[in-house]
Amino acid sequence: MPVLMDVTSLQCFLGIVSKYIPNLSDIAAPLRKLTHKETAWCWFQQHQEAFDHLKSCLSSPPVLAYYSTKEPVTLTCDASCYGLGAACLQNGRPVAFASRALTDTETRNAQIEKELLAVVFACTKFKDYVYGKPTIVETDHQLLVTIMKKPIHVAPARLQRMLQERQIHVPCRHPIQSSQLTSITEPC
Repeated sequence: MPVLMDVTSLQCFLGIVSKYIPNLSDIAAPLRKLTHKETAWCWFQQHQEAFDHLKSCLSSPPVLAYYSTKEPVTLTCDASCYGLGAACLQNGRPVAFASRALTDTETRNAQIEKELLAVVFACTKFKDYVYGKPTIVETDHQLLVTIMKKPIHVAPARLQRMLQERQIHVPCRHPIQSSQLTSITEPC
């Protein structure tokens, strides 16, 4: 694939790969900065490396599995300092990936709010997969799991607003086991 020459072709490329690459928001961060209106188009080595990494991710495992209506669904989600990532899994194999960058306002949220935002994002993004099915949502944020076990009126007000429409079970998982998504590797 040739090097991208303008913002429009970059946006098209990012739109195409968004459904197939786990942790896209972290990998594509340098490329996404080129799409801002106040940024001049200059293709540097960091952009080429991110572009090449995305191309290699398209052709390497984990390859998506077919969705089965008979199998239970697990949503795995995580938040970093500048993005949210989620995977819809069946029998431990990915069926779909989703990620998005945090807005400038969202980057200033506390980490627990980012983690809950990732859970809400996953439930919303994969609503077609989880509607009417028992669903388990995995997160690596132990405090969030503890809050989810308590009555909703005990949670802080901002978290209550995010939880109002969600009736989900959130067990804790260890970051090492989340091979489909990266755990938080950079300090906020």
